[in-house]
Amino acid sequence: ENPPALYVFPPPPEQLSAHETATVTCLAKGFNPPDLFIRWLRNGEPLPASDYVTMPPATESQSARTYFTYSALSVATDDWGAGNVFTCLVGHERLPLQVAQKSVDKSSGKPTSVNVSLVLSDTASSCY
Repeated sequence: ENPPALYVFPPPPEQLSAHETATVTCLAKGFNPPDLFIRWLRNGEPLPASDYVTMPPATESQSARTYFTYSALSVATDDWGAGNVFTCLVGHERLPLQVAQKSVDKSSGKPTSVNVSLVLSDTASSCY
């Protein structure tokens, strides 16, 4: 059983220069079991599921027992250009606190790692 490794990619420059809808991509890989959820946030606020598409998990190779998936978030070019922070939030049972997140924005270009501080009571952590 493995937790997912998370990677967040900013929109390709070609998309931004064409002033099309920009795509922010979240890749989660190397996880097992395959049950996993992905949500997107904009400046910390949840985005509607209609703004993104998440692929069903697939095995990483024919012999692998680990899975990968990715989620594509559609963002208005102006929304990205304004410097808003987009966060990929991933839930998986093998993660510490069962959640992890990575954020990206125009100025970072490089994704930043953010610790999720969730306070779980003893009762919550023992319920699945």
